[in-house]
Amino acid sequence: ALDQFGEWAYSKTTKKIAVYFGGQNPSNLTIQVAKREHLVVNSPYVKNLTFRNLEFKGSNKNLLMIQKSGGVTVENCSLNFAGENAIYGSDTPDFIVRNNQFNRALSGAIYFWYGTPRTNISDNLIENSMPFQGMAKSSDLTGIGIYIPADANNAVIERNRVLNSGYNGIHFGGNFTLIKN
Repeated sequence: ALDQFGEWAYSKTTKKIAVYFGGQNPSNLTIQVAKREHLVVNSPYVKNLTFRNLEFKGSNKNLLMIQKSGGVTVENCSLNFAGENAIYGSDTPDFIVRNNQFNRALSGAIYFWYGTPRTNISDNLIENSMPFQGMAKSSDLTGIGIYIPADANNAVIERNRVLNSGYNGIHFGGNFTLIKN
């Protein structure tokens, strides 16, 4: 059933992966496979973390998984090829995501589950969230470029470009939330 370049399937019986390369010789190609569930996982209750001018590429789940923290900044980074979300955050107030490039997160680019008041998400380019129907995490909250929850009070989401989302570009909640430009 593989008929498009790069498609793959895993056989539980043979424990092998089959990849469709068309007429190209696989020896002439670079093949990359994610080996880690998450590239970054913080220790709980660590505050004032900054990730600046970094490239995060390839995870089976989230590229960055930040929980029970505060004062986190992700700035001027490139976040590509997440198996689920590029950034997953929960119980982390004052989370800043600014001037980053996101591409090909299989579920969503920025996904803040709960406990993220005063979030600021600005000047990001988000492309191809949930590019393949049926490959996202199972939920009706997938395929969203930016997701902030109902308790994300006083959040600001501005000047972002969200292109090619599988479901919603921006899903937001919270009192006194500002979405613009």
